[in-house]
Amino acid sequence: ELDEVVGHQGLVDFGAHVFPAMLTGGRHLQTFRFQGYWQDVGTIRAYFDSHMEMLEPGGPIDLPSWGVRTNRDENRPGDRPPARFTPTARVDGSIIATGCTIAGEVRQSILSPGVVVEAGAVVERSILMHDVRVGAGARVTEAILDKQVALGPGAIVGGIGENVPNLRYPGHLDGGQVLIGKSASVPAGSRIEKNTILFPSVTLPRGARSHTKAGETIGDIDR
Repeated sequence: ELDEVVGHQGLVDFGAHVFPAMLTGGRHLQTFRFQGYWQDVGTIRAYFDSHMEMLEPGGPIDLPSWGVRTNRDENRPGDRPPARFTPTARVDGSIIATGCTIAGEVRQSILSPGVVVEAGAVVERSILMHDVRVGAGARVTEAILDKQVALGPGAIVGGIGENVPNLRYPGHLDGGQVLIGKSASVPAGSRIEKNTILFPSVTLPRGARSHTKAGETIGDIDR
């Protein structure tokens, strides 16, 4: 019955569409009490919060005991070298994957393989995907950066500006996080305010135009 409802009606979200459609149509629907950890990450806030829960000592997510392992890196098959920490590195309450090079500060964050945080840079309460590079003196606060994003020296991403919802997607981004798409480039000295979205492959211009206001969306999904 579930396949029929999803396939014929084109419904995608269980809580908002599938279950209500089944109940309205008089179909059989029954609950099962699940005792483990479960989180609906259908929103940016839920996705961000669930990652932060992985960093809580004694929190609900315990990856080592669960035996969870990531997939092989699609861009660089095989294992990467161990993470490297220079004498200037400072790391607190974070998860650092293989292949990372840390010369700055990383606090309460999750870094995927190959991330580089240069000297003087600060990454706090953020999620950085594969091969992100954070330039010297840059600051990243409550941001989600997709693969191969490049931040120039001194750039400020997140943690500044008013907490107004994203103007284009207010129902999806209103918790203050910044989203930067794959291979986007943020030049030196840029300022990216809260609830901003940069779509994949966007390259911000230099100068005053590299400063975004809270809630802006730069680029388009078709890029």
